[in-house]
Amino acid sequence: MGVEVKKGRVLWYDASRGYGFIRQADTGADVFLPKDALDAFGLSGVPSGAEIDYNAFEGVSSTKVAAIHRLRGQNALC
Repeated sequence: MGVEVKKGRVLWYDASRGYGFIRQADTGADVFLPKDALDAFGLSGVPSGAEIDYNAFEGVSSTKVAAIHRLRGQNALC
């Protein structure tokens, strides 16, 4: 079975802190967006409201984005 690609929307991302959060489209849960997930996609930041397709994993304290597959929306790439 393959890894499920989830959809969500960026709530906020703070480049100086190196993290942000995504609101998961199907459950409404918040998902932690670490800097390393953006680095792997070649991004330095993402704007609030951008739609995002991603994979996540259960971390010690929260669900975390493991990989970004696509960003959609106006000015989605930073």
